[in-house]
Amino acid sequence: MQDKARSSRLGQAGAAGVEFGIVLPLLVILTFGAIEMGRVVWHHEIVTKGVRDGVRYLTRVPVSCPGPGAGSFSPTEITRAENLVKSGDPTGGTPIINAYNSATFTVTVDCRVAADLGLSGGTYLPVVQMNAEVPFEGYFLGIIGLDDVAFNIAHEQAHVGE
Repeated sequence: MQDKARSSRLGQAGAAGVEFGIVLPLLVILTFGAIEMGRVVWHHEIVTKGVRDGVRYLTRVPVSCPGPGAGSFSPTEITRAENLVKSGDPTGGTPIINAYNSATFTVTVDCRVAADLGLSGGTYLPVVQMNAEVPFEGYFLGIIGLDDVAFNIAHEQAHVGE
């Protein structure tokens, strides 16, 4: 009788080990998936805040608006805005995330006729837009074939003057 009870307990311990072996890969996948999704959200927020800061900077520097349509900034100011996005410093520095090394930025200025917008005080209202395409360098997305994920972030704001 005692031998049957002991063998029954040993069988239950073995079953628990098998169950754990079946569940462990799922738990590992869920854990690393949660970590990777957290990194995706974190990188997206960094890029979004950076692009917003870059546009905010450009809305305070001189802009050329020769007529309705396209305006322009000096190349120096565009470089300073991109540096602000990448490192948080207009003079440059170490990028906040490594993906900025292969990112592309586009800055456009749309000079809108102020009178058409019901505004007075100037001929044109420059609206600044920055688009950033920043690849996401994930640790685990490549395993499931999603290694070419990129963020496309755009922000637009009216120029407020120097």
